[in-house]
Amino acid sequence: MRRRSAGRCGQRDEKIIDRRLRTRCHFHGVRGPLTRNRLELPADTVIGDPALLLPLLHEPQLLPNLAGRTICVPHFHDRASDERILEQSGADLLLRPTLPPSLDALLKMIDMICSADFVLAGALHAAIIACAYHKPFAYFIENYVDLPFKWLDFSASVNIPTLFARNIPEAKRAWSTLLAPTLHRPPLAPILSTFPGPLQPGLLEQAAAWDRG
Repeated sequence: MRRRSAGRCGQRDEKIIDRRLRTRCHFHGVRGPLTRNRLELPADTVIGDPALLLPLLHEPQLLPNLAGRTICVPHFHDRASDERILEQSGADLLLRPTLPPSLDALLKMIDMICSADFVLAGALHAAIIACAYHKPFAYFIENYVDLPFKWLDFSASVNIPTLFARNIPEAKRAWSTLLAPTLHRPPLAPILSTFPGPLQPGLLEQAAAWDRG
């Protein structure tokens, strides 16, 4: 029976994957400890969302017009109007995560997230990007939360409580009192070392240097 490589993964919900399927897969790493436990993987399984590796791959171009400003990144399925979300969140700017299929568009979004003073994230990967680049962030709950298990799993991977804020003032209080004091990002070198394909030369050394601070 052919064994499948599952690479790095994170479960979408608490559903238990069929054991027979799991025996045909090799898991190099997982998003967080909840996924690890659901898959019944060893305790030393490498944990960390691959998006945490972004600082090794892209140095953001900081945008002066976003310096000191707060942004809200709602979920893709949040159908409230831009005006309504800005009113709810109290953010200075709204960034919709609906992007054209291009690398330039993705990198511009990363640059905007990294340029802001604070990120209120209704899209999980907006929070993960902020976390990766050491930007203050909190989760946004007002209209739509997609697949709560994923939020719980990532939160556990960086040692923060899964708290959702309704607006920027509430989010900033949560960040300063409950999130920043406990936040612990997993080291990047172990995440990168589980990549099942060839790596750019020197990238592992760069990850080790990043982990050393």
